[in-house]
Amino acid sequence: MSNPYGNNDPYGQQGGYGQPGPSDPQQQHDLYGQMTGYSSAGSSQSAPEPDPYAAAAPNPYDPNTSVNPYGAYTEPASAPKARKSSVLGVLALIIGGLGVLVSLIMAIVGGNAYTSMVDQLGTTDIPDVPPPNMEGDYATFGLTFLVYAASALPILAGLIMGIIAIATNRGRLFGIIATALGVLGPITVFIVFMVIAGPAAISNTP
Repeated sequence: MSNPYGNNDPYGQQGGYGQPGPSDPQQQHDLYGQMTGYSSAGSSQSAPEPDPYAAAAPNPYDPNTSVNPYGAYTEPASAPKARKSSVLGVLALIIGGLGVLVSLIMAIVGGNAYTSMVDQLGTTDIPDVPPPNMEGDYATFGLTFLVYAASALPILAGLIMGIIAIATNRGRLFGIIATALGVLGPITVFIVFMVIAGPAAISNTP
């Protein structure tokens, strides 16, 4: 008996719902691969891009980093320098000044003693053995010469101490005065002696 609906069976081989799935395993594998590739591509496109500045941020606790987490270091303000004592310059002036003063006194006393001897002898050739009436003048002149020679030591000490005081700024003003006395003091003493004893020496020169 013939089919009244012909070959157009609405249900035919369609299995009721849509197209049947592929029955070949190879086709199933290809279809699964395409779906997997699509999902992978979609995942790669939707992933967020890495922040290029995130890796550049320094770690404040990394010992190799040059960033100071506590801020820039500032050196503490230096305390004002203590003023150096001027004791050295004062001592140089006192010692050198006393030496020059003693030398000046001895120059005056020695010049007068020399003038007295030359006037009594009538000549500048003073004998080693004094005459009986000139023993006092000989003793005074000899003592004056010894004290004058000894006074050179404090003058020299004051000169050296004054130079050190100037170099180290320990009483520079006093050191300058002591140095000037150490240089000019002996010259002044010699001039004073020559002023006192010079006229007698010139008048009694044969």
